[in-house]
Amino acid sequence: MVDFNNISAYDSPPPDDMSSNKDRAIRRLGPIYDLDEIKLAAKQRIFPATRKCSEDIQRLGFDLGDVCDLIQKLSKSDYRKSMWCTTSGNGANVVACDDYRIEIRHLNASEFKLEMVEYYLKFGLGKKGNLLLMVSCHPA
Repeated sequence: MVDFNNISAYDSPPPDDMSSNKDRAIRRLGPIYDLDEIKLAAKQRIFPATRKCSEDIQRLGFDLGDVCDLIQKLSKSDYRKSMWCTTSGNGANVVACDDYRIEIRHLNASEFKLEMVEYYLKFGLGKKGNLLLMVSCHPA
């Protein structure tokens, strides 16, 4: 059995078994983190905490400033759920994350038209609250 190290500001202990999505769910009536604190932390420093998140950001042609811009557009109604997520590396570090979905209108330059793109963002605050740990950032 792996001893999981919670590297997020959420102070509850992670589950013993994170092998299923059911076990990873954090049952709450709303987000773990205050959205205004998330937006402030995103302006200070965003750290892609998984290899897949880094790859997805690159695949979108985004930089961390673009990710910050997406986060600034989030509203409370975009919240979906909260869950424990593992980071890249040895798999022993976990982050308590809030999961959001947002639709953004983008200009498709090749077709000269506006399109709606749906993005999924999953993140948590680092222990000190000044680092945004991005776990997921990808289109639907």
